[in-house]
Amino acid sequence: LSAYAWSNDEAFLEKAEDLGKRLIYAFISPSGIPYYLVNLRTGNATNPNWSRKSTRIATAGSLQLEFRQLSKVTGNETYAKRSEQAMDA
Repeated sequence: LSAYAWSNDEAFLEKAEDLGKRLIYAFISPSGIPYYLVNLRTGNATNPNWSRKSTRIATAGSLQLEFRQLSKVTGNETYAKRSEQAMDA
C-alpha cells in the first residue's frame, strides 16, 4: 500500500488487493483477533506453537490499519469490516 501511495501505480494496488484477499483468512478466528500465520496458497490460518497459540497485539493492530487503508483505496469495505471484528473481541 505504501508503494501505491507513493507512486499511484495501479500495479501496486492490484498486488495489495491480491495480498489482502489472501490475508483476510487471518481474521476468520473464534475471537475475531487475527491469526499470526496465513498460508497464502491455501488460506489456512493459525498461531505458531512458540507463541503459545496467541497473536501479538502489534501484529493485530498493524493488520487492522493496513486493512482499513486497503478498504479506503479499493472502495471495498469488506477488508475494514473484517478487521474491525478484532476490536469487538
